[in-house]
Amino acid sequence: MSLPETLTREQQQVLDDCELRIRALGRLTVEALIRIGEQLERAKQAVRHGFFVTWLTERLGWELRTAQRYMMVWEAFKNDNLSCLDMIDPSALYLLAAPSTSSDVRNQALRRASRGERVTHAAVKAALDGEEPLEPPLPWIKPLAIGLRSLAGIEHSAIAMAVAIEPPLRLAFAERCRESAAFLDELDRELRHVAG
Repeated sequence: MSLPETLTREQQQVLDDCELRIRALGRLTVEALIRIGEQLERAKQAVRHGFFVTWLTERLGWELRTAQRYMMVWEAFKNDNLSCLDMIDPSALYLLAAPSTSSDVRNQALRRASRGERVTHAAVKAALDGEEPLEPPLPWIKPLAIGLRSLAGIEHSAIAMAVAIEPPLRLAFAERCRESAAFLDELDRELRHVAG
C-alpha cells in the first residue's frame, strides 16, 4: 500500500519532518549500541576477572548475555562507517555481530547499507538460514561469462586464420589476437570465480 496522492502540502511536510527526525534517532540508536559496547568492553578490561559480572548486576541490573551482545556489536562494527550502519535494523546488528555469522553475510549487509538499502532482521535471518542471500548473484554474470568464453574461442580461431594475412601484418595481427585471448581467458577465470 502506498501513500495517497491526495496528501495536503502540510501533511507531506509533517511526514517529511517525521522521517528526518526518525532517521536521525535511528542513527543515534545504532551509535548508542556501538558506544555502549565500547564502554562495556572498557569496564571489563578495567576490573579483575569475575568482578565485571558483579558490576553489571549491581550497577546496571544487567545479565552477562546482554552485555556480551553489546560488546559483540562494538567488536564487529567499531571500524565501520556509522552513517551506513543506520540502514541496518538494530536487531539485525546483533545477528550480524554474532561470532557464528560469516564475514560474507556481514559484508553483504554492509554493502547493501552503504547503497542506502534497508537491512532488516528478517533479511539477515533468511541469509543466515541459507534461504535467501542478502545480495543475490548479479543476473548478468553468467551470460557474460558464457559470452566471453565464446569470444575467447573466436580469438583462438583468429590466430589460426592469421596465416592467410600478408607476412608484415601477420605477426602484429597474431600478437594482438594472443593478447586479446589471454585477456579474455583471465577475465573468464575471474567471472567463473565470481559466478561460482
